[in-house]
Amino acid sequence: MMRRFAQNGLRMCHLRVPLYLRRMNVLGLSKNYSAAKAKCHFEVIRRFAQTFTPEQLFPEVRWNRLAGAQKELMVKYRTALVYISIGNQYLKTSAQAFASAAFDMAIAELDDCCKKAPAITEFTNLREKCRFMQLSRV
Repeated sequence: MMRRFAQNGLRMCHLRVPLYLRRMNVLGLSKNYSAAKAKCHFEVIRRFAQTFTPEQLFPEVRWNRLAGAQKELMVKYRTALVYISIGNQYLKTSAQAFASAAFDMAIAELDDCCKKAPAITEFTNLREKCRFMQLSRV
């Protein structure tokens, strides 16, 4: 729903304070961290990436300074960083299936980066760090 709102011009911003309280139950669906739920969760993220431009997703990047191939690499790299961040957050909540799915998606993005720009060691180093995090914690 929020994706459709944004597509139609609704402006959004991140607020640093919560505006609502959420009651969590140990048996509730919010605590169910299954592999199937993880797949659905990351499908939503994939749709956001397909819906919005790189400039909308990552406004802090100076996109006008990047050429086509560089821009594509930056999008993949930034997307991998998002997945890694999400994976780390899921590790804190013991949602191992979600963390594993996040790291898998990050590694896939970084694999693409490494294939397209093998000389850029930052991509390779981050991919290996991500694999290590996945193997050692998940």
